[in-house]
Amino acid sequence: MKQLVLLFLVLLLVACNNTKSKEKKQFKSTADSIRYTNYVKLVNYKNNTHTASYIVVNVKNLNTNEIKEICTYPDFLYGALRRENKKHDDEILLEDIKRYTEILLQNKERYFEFKDTAALNNIGFNSYSKNDLAEFKNRIKFDSLVKLIAKKEYPTIDFGENHNELNMYAHLLFNKGIMSIHRIPCMFQIIDDNFLIEREKEIEKYSKMKK
Repeated sequence: MKQLVLLFLVLLLVACNNTKSKEKKQFKSTADSIRYTNYVKLVNYKNNTHTASYIVVNVKNLNTNEIKEICTYPDFLYGALRRENKKHDDEILLEDIKRYTEILLQNKERYFEFKDTAALNNIGFNSYSKNDLAEFKNRIKFDSLVKLIAKKEYPTIDFGENHNELNMYAHLLFNKGIMSIHRIPCMFQIIDDNFLIEREKEIEKYSKMKK
């Protein structure tokens, strides 16, 4: 009887270790795990008509087989999926939003493939290249900026009218595990978990007032 109990405990321990191993293998690195966690928060971010969250996804252009990272908004990604699926009507049902949100959230690799040119344009696939991103990173001395941001010191950067540079900045921040949103008109904001918690409280309070 003791031997059976011991065998059961050993098997249970092996099963637990296998589960932990699978969880570790789910992401290539801790950085990838953090990016996916932030990606989920930003996709779920309850925005309104004046704000949008920045996410970074891996996209393959099926016409050229080029694969690269793109910084875009969840809403733009929804639009790209609709275009790829040949849904050209302007009416977006709540069921569609829920379905596309699930598609985004379940995609742990943040990887998408598009063939439709309108879909690719919707997420800005050709807005900037890998070289553009690397050059921009060096020009603004991004690694030094990250150190300041870690100390809650937010440097002012003049992007002028170059929206691509704004996207590239959000792109670099996302890859460093830093979340950001875009407020209209042209206001960029770095956010954290506290911001998201406060935002949820505001929405809950507003919802109760409406009732």
